[in-house]
Amino acid sequence: VAESIWHYRPCLCSNKGALGEFAKDGGILTFDSSNWFDIAKVIGHLISNKNLQIELNKQLISRPISTWKDYARSVLHNLS
Repeated sequence: VAESIWHYRPCLCSNKGALGEFAKDGGILTFDSSNWFDIAKVIGHLISNKNLQIELNKQLISRPISTWKDYARSVLHNLS
C-alpha cells in the first residue's frame, strides 16, 4: 500500500486494521478480506471503471506523503 501511494498507483487493501486506517486518506479501495465475493467485486469495479481510476489517481496526487522528519516531529510533539 505504501509503495502504491509513493508511486501514485491506486491499489486495493483490506478495510480492517492498520491498512484500513491507512487507506482512509484516499487513493485506495478497500474491501472485506473475509468475503471472497467482495474482493472480486472491488477488483472488477476498479478494472472496468476508468473514471474511478482517474479519481483515485487525483486522490493520490493530493495526498500528503510524510517524511521521516515529519514523523519524528509528530512523535516528539506527542511526547511533550
